[in-house]
Amino acid sequence: MPAFNLFMIIGAIFPLLSFITGAIAFIEKNFIGKRSSPVFIPVIGPVLFDIGLAVEGKTGWLMLLPWLLDIGTLAFFYMAPSLIKEWWQTSVLTQLAVFQGSKDIQEVIISLHSSGRYHLRKKWNRQPDEPGINALSEAGNYESEQDRYIFISDSGLKRILNPIKEGFYKVEEPVEINENLSIRDFILEKISADFW
Repeated sequence: MPAFNLFMIIGAIFPLLSFITGAIAFIEKNFIGKRSSPVFIPVIGPVLFDIGLAVEGKTGWLMLLPWLLDIGTLAFFYMAPSLIKEWWQTSVLTQLAVFQGSKDIQEVIISLHSSGRYHLRKKWNRQPDEPGINALSEAGNYESEQDRYIFISDSGLKRILNPIKEGFYKVEEPVEINENLSIRDFILEKISADFW
């Protein structure tokens, strides 16, 4: 089998997988009422297909077709700007302050960012064979009022960090929150100061 055929055959598998699983997800959502996720593997298929075309000596506009016909690659390029924006908003490069604390086997870290966003990470230090949740993460917006911080997650949960002494804050949650999501009464220490 010539090399270009192998590249083109393998290169076609990824767009076909994206198309078939995308169509199934669309049908299940719109006609059956179920939700499922398509399998999108971007870029690999068009790159391999273009290598096959180049080996065959077919260049030019024809090499653009695999990129335009691969729904996984199109979805990737459509979503990339918002994924990069989301990453930047809570990246270490925009970090202003970090709060850290622990209670029982739970550990919490909240980072504040110059974008007005926060990132909360909660971890359970369980034994390797112990069942249960190991970690979760949450993002949202924050504001500071005098010495306290108010957090509102993207899902609408509200938390308040009230100062109890220099560099230490107690977490308050105005409404009952699922115990896995809750960090009520945690004492958090501000472990890094504003540096921007």
